[in-house]
Amino acid sequence: MSRKPGVRNKNGYWFSEAGDIGRYFGRVDVVSYSEAMARLWAALASEGGDRVLGFGVGGAVYANQRPNGQTPQVGRRSPSLGLSPLVRRPATPDAVASTLNPPHLSTITVAELRDRYLDWLQRHRSPALHREAKRHSQRFCEACGGLHAVAIAGSHLEAFQDALRAAGHDPLYVKKHSTTVRAMFNRGVKAGWLPQGFKPFASVERR
Repeated sequence: MSRKPGVRNKNGYWFSEAGDIGRYFGRVDVVSYSEAMARLWAALASEGGDRVLGFGVGGAVYANQRPNGQTPQVGRRSPSLGLSPLVRRPATPDAVASTLNPPHLSTITVAELRDRYLDWLQRHRSPALHREAKRHSQRFCEACGGLHAVAIAGSHLEAFQDALRAAGHDPLYVKKHSTTVRAMFNRGVKAGWLPQGFKPFASVERR
């Protein structure tokens, strides 16, 4: 019987050997367990291979890269450029897909989540709230729309807020955008579009 995919603390980093491929998913003092699991599922769900996204200081250390930066002889390492993905194909991708069977909902992108959320708002909330949420969520999607929703972490929201502040927007304006993004992900969990208990922004200060 195949073991359920999971992550564990290895030398201060979240580590997984799911699919017989070693992967690191960030430092345990920066990345929460739920975020690490979400990144694992996103990696397993990507095109039959594994795809791990980097997130600043708490980001993933890739399958062929040890936490101390050393790279073993097996495989190869590509440089991490911000949110750019690194894809490493296992020798037998079909085996990964058949034995791990990640949930289908883990493949939903942030843009798809936004579309579902806006549709829900249109049916259940006021036109004014729908218009405002559409503006806010569109800005967030300009930065993260193509990422898997379960791969989103607190660092994405922090970077989004920082970019708005750097553009000269006042704190209230920034906070409204942050509130919309949080509400969108919360609705995704409540509606069953995202895994139960998924809280990517739990560590992000509300300000």
